[in-house]
Amino acid sequence: MNVYQRIQKVMAGLPYIQKKKAMSVGASTIKTLSYEDLAAEVQPLLISCGLVMESRLHKQTTEIHESEKPGFNGGPPKKVTTTIATVEMQFRLVNVEDPTDKTEWATFPGMGFDTSDKAMGKATTYAAKDFIRKTFVVPSGEEPEDDNHERPSVKANEDFPPTSGPIGKPVEAKPAASDPIDPRIHLLLTAAKDKIGREPLKAWMLKNYPAFDAKKGGTCGLSEEGATDLCGKLRELTEAKK
Repeated sequence: MNVYQRIQKVMAGLPYIQKKKAMSVGASTIKTLSYEDLAAEVQPLLISCGLVMESRLHKQTTEIHESEKPGFNGGPPKKVTTTIATVEMQFRLVNVEDPTDKTEWATFPGMGFDTSDKAMGKATTYAAKDFIRKTFVVPSGEEPEDDNHERPSVKANEDFPPTSGPIGKPVEAKPAASDPIDPRIHLLLTAAKDKIGREPLKAWMLKNYPAFDAKKGGTCGLSEEGATDLCGKLRELTEAKK
């Protein structure tokens, strides 16, 4: 079998992978698919189908943000240092019986936040998980295009004002949106703010999602694809252990 026939065999053998990892998002708890659960299902199939997954780091950036959190029981504020790592990882699959038979390098981004030294590891893990899910078409259980679910009434989040325009230049405020913010975005933003702090999150949003505007409601000025990408990266942050 060539490399693509082996990939197809892995796809045929993959079961529906249940989401087992509980994640707190604001006042809610949801379940998500962890990298460990995904790898536990995929690795045996890669071995039995004679495939090896190779990876290499293509690009990386690291940002350091300082913020303060209120002290416990009215005590002095606590300084928090947050590292934000962004990577571009490249992956390919190799036929173990013929190492010259392999896929082209595929580039996948990853992003990780941490208040210690784990940001880079989280970023590379996110990229690897995304590669596996996209390559073997692993269902996520999410349907971003399905807009039939009931949306809770959520006001525009004042912590995330419009970010269009040069850094440091005030942006003209827009009227309050008549539609509520997509609950996925609202809950994940709130959880991310609680995890790394308001200012580091705003700085990251300004750099990576300049079109984001909470005043617009819905997907906040992002396309459905952009909103889903944002939610995935915020979810990766909030999944991480403190």
